[in-house]
Amino acid sequence: MKRCSLEKVDMVIIVVLFFMFRSGLNNVTYLDKVDGGQTKTETNKVIEFTGETDRVYKDGGKDSNPILINDLIQVTGSSTMPDIVVWNPWQEKAKAAVDIGEHNFPKYVCVEVGHVTDAVKLEKDQSWKGSQQITLLK
Repeated sequence: MKRCSLEKVDMVIIVVLFFMFRSGLNNVTYLDKVDGGQTKTETNKVIEFTGETDRVYKDGGKDSNPILINDLIQVTGSSTMPDIVVWNPWQEKAKAAVDIGEHNFPKYVCVEVGHVTDAVKLEKDQSWKGSQQITLLK
């Protein structure tokens, strides 16, 4: 298993073409940025994309809830990176994104683990470390 160090990498974004997106986010509260920032609760064990999706799952990674993508990649947050962002641009925004392409949006997902809902504030000479785990399963 390889791990990324935040000392060497500013941000890791997992972007995959997928067929199945299962999450450990069932019953987790999220901010739905596409629906005007409304707060909702995930009710599905399998997240299906039927339109543009941009969600911030508050504390979705805090309890090491794994995100399983196509039974190949597992993304796990931690107490230091408690939030999980799940994003799919859908057709219109995918047209404008040269790295996605107009016809790839149905098989695309971006999963980011971070400290999104509240900022980490540091004073001079303080440090902070965040972690996540990305596992290639096959």
